Amino acid sequence: MKVPVRRQWRDRLEQGLIRLVAAAAGLLVIVQALMVNGPLKQVSFPLAFQVWRQSDLINPPGVLHSPLVTLQINNFSSLPLARVLVNGEPRGEFYNRYVTVFVRGGDILEVDGARCNQPFNIEVLNVSEEVGFPVCGMEIKVDRHVGRLGKVQLKDK
Repeated sequence: MKVPVRRQWRDRLEQGLIRLVAAAAGLLVIVQALMVNGPLKQVSFPLAFQVWRQSDLINPPGVLHSPLVTLQINNFSSLPLARVLVNGEPRGEFYNRYVTVFVRGGDILEVDGARCNQPFNIEVLNVSEEVGFPVCGMEIKVDRHVGRLGKVQLKDK
């Protein structure tokens, strides 16, 4: 018996799709194996690093080992509009309740609440051991302006 022409076309399409899926899975396994301990590991790292650099921690070069200051917003309703400024430049936004920024001695730490309609409180939740000021527990109220936490002071070593 002869198979209808239409059925042969469907069979060929099905076989082609199965081969395509099998080839894609095989290619995926090969690429993963090369990335684990092969030459693609060095190529993929800079790409991942560039994505990380575009996060809300925008830092100038050479600041990665600097002291940290973690701030907490106490009024959860103002989250997406408040920004943390270091020396007048935005370094973080309150996408969640906490923002951690890198600082240096002499940096001026501020919170920009100009885009917020409601007043809110900002608390210094944590600081690195090297930071003398601001201190943990310090709190400021920001009401539709730029609230200044102060000038960062480092402890003498």
